[in-house]
Amino acid sequence: MGEFDYSVLEILMLVFFWPVAPFYVIFIKPSLRQAEEEKRRLMREEDERRERWRAERRKTAIENRKINAPRWKKKKDKLAEIANEIFTQVGDFYIDLDDVRPSLKFRVNGRGLVYHNVLGRTYAEIKLEMEADKTRPPSKSRSSRRYDWGLGSDVGDSGSGLGDTADDDG
Repeated sequence: MGEFDYSVLEILMLVFFWPVAPFYVIFIKPSLRQAEEEKRRLMREEDERRERWRAERRKTAIENRKINAPRWKKKKDKLAEIANEIFTQVGDFYIDLDDVRPSLKFRVNGRGLVYHNVLGRTYAEIKLEMEADKTRPPSKSRSSRRYDWGLGSDVGDSGSGLGDTADDDG
């Protein structure tokens, strides 16, 4: 959005409100200008703060990658072996080595699994968590829940709350 052109306001005040024009010129116009300058200064400071944060984040990401890359090379094959032993159809592993405590992410049968701080934990701990995930039913995230609004489903449920009544013979 463009800024308001105060010159139009000044002309209108001179034409219609000439008795209050000196008040505007002496008191209001300088304060409007100061407010605009203050707004610009605050925006510049926020941009500088954001850029410093990004630079610091890039710096720590590079340091973390240097530390985590060799550790990941050592653990990757063993973690893949454990995952393939427990699950079937394990997808590609993803790990963000820029993070301080990287999390391992992969998909199994369309289900996304995440294991936090894999480089700082033992294989046994991770294996126990994977075994627990295998027996645990997939979580129903809010976006994947199916709602039928009380109308019943299209597969034998009448919506009466009595269960599947489509194949009852009487």
